Amino acid sequence: MTQPFRLDVVVKVREREEQQRLERLGQLQRAEAEAAERARIAAERARLGPDAAMDAARWHTEELGRHRSVLEARRARRQADQAKTETERARAQYTVAYQRAEVVRRVADARRAEYRAEADRKEVRAADDAAALAFALKRAG
Repeated sequence: MTQPFRLDVVVKVREREEQQRLERLGQLQRAEAEAAERARIAAERARLGPDAAMDAARWHTEELGRHRSVLEARRARRQADQAKTETERARAQYTVAYQRAEVVRRVADARRAEYRAEADRKEVRAADDAAALAFALKRAG
C-alpha cells in the first residue's frame, strides 16, 4: 500500500521545472550551434576579397559588398556570443533546478522509508500482540 505523501506534489513540480529547464537548454544549444555556423560562414564570406582583374566600378561594388559581409560577420559573431551566454545561463538554471529536484526526491525517499519502517514496526507489534493473546488464551483455556 502506497500512501501519497505531501512531498510527492513537490517532487512532481521540481521534476517538471527540471524538465522545462532541460528542454530550454537543448533549444539554446541548438540555437548556439546555428549562430556559430552562421558566424563561420559570414566570416568566410568576409574573408574573400575582390578579384584584382576587375574594373573600378565592379571593384567598388565588390568592396561595398565585402564591407557589408564584414559587418554581417561581426553581427553574426555577436549573436553567436549572445547565444553562448544564454546557453551557459540556461545550463546554470538547469543545474539549479536539477539540484532542487534531487533534494526533494531524497527527502521524499527518506520519508517513505520512515513510513515503511513505522508500518513494519506496527505490523510486527500487532503480530506479537496477536501471538501473545493466542498464547494466553491457549494457556488459560
